[in-house]
Amino acid sequence: MLKAVLDAFRSGRGSATIPVITVTDALERTKTGDVLLIDVREPDEWRATGSPRGSLRVALQSPDFVNQIREYSNHRKELPIALCCRSGLRGKKAAELLVQDGFDNVSNVEGGMMKWVSEDLPVDHESE
Repeated sequence: MLKAVLDAFRSGRGSATIPVITVTDALERTKTGDVLLIDVREPDEWRATGSPRGSLRVALQSPDFVNQIREYSNHRKELPIALCCRSGLRGKKAAELLVQDGFDNVSNVEGGMMKWVSEDLPVDHESE
């Protein structure tokens, strides 16, 4: 299923409108428990820059991406979820996958990790 959806996006057939959230809103809402923040980048990217403070790591390319998100959300598809990638493209794709699976409160972190770092927001490294 993941391959078919990703192929659709590459061909331009996938285009759900996904709300965006700013990096500062994502951080504040994560601190208060109002959003489940997921870093959808790859492990080498996590190692290089760390991940947004308080986020969970689930690579979009993981074959069980949607299942992992279901587990982290305790199968509550109404739970607010914000997705962060490097710049926003993979976050949008990940959000569209979740919406297709029935999640109804999904947003993309605008500017992704590039914006997070440029705003000098806190990160968690793998060793922390």
